[in-house]
Amino acid sequence: MENSTKYWAFLLSTKPGYTGSTAKSIGDGSSKDDLTQAYRAPFLIYPARQGDHYLYTDPNLLVFVNAEDKVAGWTLYTVVGVSGN
Repeated sequence: MENSTKYWAFLLSTKPGYTGSTAKSIGDGSSKDDLTQAYRAPFLIYPARQGDHYLYTDPNLLVFVNAEDKVAGWTLYTVVGVSGN
């Protein structure tokens, strides 16, 4: 029998200039050291042209750290599997 599960990703990202912070008080301009102190080491770091994306799995959080090692936005995410035909 073929697996017919479909997966959906739901994303909620900060927009440029967002002044709020995460549940652990990390916001735009926070240092990379503050980020890793609050959330520990990321599950994975994805390099980007102008910085790095820090992927966390608990909580489901993706943080962009710019070339100056400062937080420059983040995304909350979840992935949901739905079985179907």
